[in-house]
Amino acid sequence: MAEAFPRTLSLLRKERGISQRSAAEALQVSQALLSHYENGAREPSYDFLIRAARYYDVTTDYLLGLTMSRERSEDVLQNIAENHGEEESHSKVRTLANSISLVYDLLHSIHNTIFTDCVEKYLTLAVYKVFRYLYLSYPGTKDEMFSVPNSSFAELTDIEMKRSELELKLQSGAMASARTGGQAMSYDLLRQKYPEHSRYAMSLLYDAGEYLMPSSHDPKSREKREK
Repeated sequence: MAEAFPRTLSLLRKERGISQRSAAEALQVSQALLSHYENGAREPSYDFLIRAARYYDVTTDYLLGLTMSRERSEDVLQNIAENHGEEESHSKVRTLANSISLVYDLLHSIHNTIFTDCVEKYLTLAVYKVFRYLYLSYPGTKDEMFSVPNSSFAELTDIEMKRSELELKLQSGAMASARTGGQAMSYDLLRQKYPEHSRYAMSLLYDAGEYLMPSSHDPKSREKREK
């Protein structure tokens, strides 16, 4: 477990001005166990980590010292949509944010650093490319913000994204070959393990399918998955 976790857990409690006893009750653990967590004497379970993140309204990555941002990506995107003031945009932002959250839930479950790094690189480059095009939509903008010139960023981004995609393909094939048993992924399984995000992910998958092959999906199938 990250060394930053005990310190962060203790600081969050003190920021709220609550006692260790009150925090322990809210987090459904004994005061002695919470003290061990805050002192670094015990490593928390995954369930406790999730409860603590929700209780203090931060990300699990923040608790573990992996990021300085306390806000969840879905919260940031949701705030953008609310400020934009469009219901349809809000719905799409929530779908995208929850789908990304589901991807990260699944990444945590497979424990494959190479695969995770490739996913993060791919997503980072995709957002970077969109940002560059938004940047170009403003008149008179120059390349001062970026190390890669406008004349070549698109091609270079595509190349690096393709490299990441090829590595993802290799890694997924290797993981599939290494699995000798276990439960196959299905919507029912995702809905059971990740009820908060799976419904949105199914909507995203449907929309992506429509982009790639319009009218190839049965509308009734989508209605069933979104229930």
